[in-house]
Amino acid sequence: MAEDKRTSDANFLNFMTKTDEQIQDFINEKNNPEINRNTDSEGQFEKSSRRSLVERYFSKIEAGSLRGSIFAMSSLALGTGCLALPLQFKNMSLLFALIVLIFSGLAAYWSLSIMILSSIKFKSYDYSKLVFHVFGKCFSMVLDITILIYIFGILISYQVISICIN
Repeated sequence: MAEDKRTSDANFLNFMTKTDEQIQDFINEKNNPEINRNTDSEGQFEKSSRRSLVERYFSKIEAGSLRGSIFAMSSLALGTGCLALPLQFKNMSLLFALIVLIFSGLAAYWSLSIMILSSIKFKSYDYSKLVFHVFGKCFSMVLDITILIYIFGILISYQVISICIN
């Protein structure tokens, strides 16, 4: 019976409705089963410090919080372009924004099609080697340096965010 209780507590939907303290108690119990949990006579968690779902997921993001870390890493992964898209739709008219978005999508599709056809023609499936075959050694070195600077910038931004969060 105790094992069934632990299995039901491990359910993701149950965790979404529990407070941070209740989740920490559950983790502590998993690691050390002798720890006494805060439960009432029926084995249910106390509801004294319980936050609502809206407070938990839509409240202000605290510095160093898990939500803050996830948001920062998501914004780095998605890029500022995707996150700024709704603002641009607000600043431009809806019709013009849709035209620009469709044109950008077609341009990306066209350029990727050219890259695929070039890689098939030169039998080069590495981007750096493809640039070497199409544009020569100078452009290949420029591409490698550009990628190196980009990766270095990403690493620095991760460091800055991790310092700001902690």
